[in-house]
Amino acid sequence: MSALARLTATFLAPADAEHVAGSAAPAIPAQTVAVIAASEQLTLAARVVAQATMARPGAGPALVCTWGAADPLPERLGRARCVVLPEDAALAHGAVEGACRTAPPGPLVLAVGGVRPPELDALLSGADAVIVAWRSERERPVAELAFRRACRPGQTGGVFRLPDGWLAAAVRRGGLGRTYVRDAEVLLQRSPRDACELGTVEVRHALAEASG
Repeated sequence: MSALARLTATFLAPADAEHVAGSAAPAIPAQTVAVIAASEQLTLAARVVAQATMARPGAGPALVCTWGAADPLPERLGRARCVVLPEDAALAHGAVEGACRTAPPGPLVLAVGGVRPPELDALLSGADAVIVAWRSERERPVAELAFRRACRPGQTGGVFRLPDGWLAAAVRRGGLGRTYVRDAEVLLQRSPRDACELGTVEVRHALAEASG
């Protein structure tokens, strides 16, 4: 499989298949955000989005459920609790429900990376917001198309550019992270109508802040 084919499959494969019978979305709480990214970028994307959901006034600790991450998150990420979902998509649904039952009230982040099976679309379609994360310019048009196809009526969100290189390492260590969290918050605060108009959040100001 070529690099372009892998990239396209990562973001768009589920939309090319019919939903599997019996794959209804599980009951999930409000303030649920679906995150779509490449496997090697999913941990960073989930980290930033989780912090953005907990930044809302009165928000409880986030529950972060990941599927397909190249490097899993630790069990605890600040106030957030992180759960790695089973590779079998059919089991992933039950795992999300079980994790929600034992978690305190708070936002839910469903982060899915890599080439995902169509069954997981039921989880994504039940979210309040969808964020598609990308890093390089060649990923941008595919990410924008993926958002258009993944976003359902009533959902908000958008496409989000992740930091790269030393900036990504700084965010993982806690430096400059607030800048990216603010940008994710902007996407989560958009109205569904604004989200449909699509707007890529650029984070050039983070680089200026780092060099200042």
